[in-house]
Amino acid sequence: MFGPETSTANRAMIAGMLGNNSCGLHSIVWGSVRDHIVEVNALLSDGSEVIFKAEDIRKNDESNSFKEKIYSELNNLLGAEKNQSLIQNNFPKAAVSRRNSGYALDSLIKMQPFNENGETFNLCKLLADSGGTINNIGYHCIMKIW
Repeated sequence: MFGPETSTANRAMIAGMLGNNSCGLHSIVWGSVRDHIVEVNALLSDGSEVIFKAEDIRKNDESNSFKEKIYSELNNLLGAEKNQSLIQNNFPKAAVSRRNSGYALDSLIKMQPFNENGETFNLCKLLADSGGTINNIGYHCIMKIW
């Protein structure tokens, strides 16, 4: 079941729902897009088509792809204790279940490898509520859900 039930359901598109992390009337119970997204097929600014899904951010793809560069930069950025501390201390409280405040870096640092007991890293959790653009790490995505 896809949880979000937006008031614009008769004209909403799934990629738009992903871009703003749609919620809906019963989101406290059923969750938002971020809670349900598993995989995203994206086009990066270099023209490469990639699939973002649960995977090890540290894997070293010898193809030296743009996706691997993004993962490497995220690993460096989010692996730094100073950055983790800034994220934990300055993001809205996790108890606030319906928050659409943009880039959910706090959800990423709860994942592996930053939290060894966390779920497998999945960049889709950051794409939800990104508005379709992730300027702060230097790429843009066109998103569609399979």
